[in-house]
Amino acid sequence: MDGVSQDGDRFVIKIKRFARLKHPIDDVWTPGGSNPVHYARMSELPIPLKTLKWEPWPSAEFVEQPLTMPQAKRGLALTFGVDPDQIEITIKGGQAWST
Repeated sequence: MDGVSQDGDRFVIKIKRFARLKHPIDDVWTPGGSNPVHYARMSELPIPLKTLKWEPWPSAEFVEQPLTMPQAKRGLALTFGVDPDQIEITIKGGQAWST
């Protein structure tokens, strides 16, 4: 694992590498769990770690996405320590956005 960060009420788990299992392992995914994520110590799982072939996790392809006005206002509000409703954005040659 490369780290965990929180995004609102969800967690983002960053993975550097993974291994493919040849056979399914029973009793790993607990009912009501967060499949495909299972939290456990590797020593508790019936997986022979020394036999696994670890592969690097493919890097994500970055595609720049347009920023919405609400996203921009939330980000600026966090930066300046104010409420998003206090942020007004003006586009030169355009109109002031208040949404």
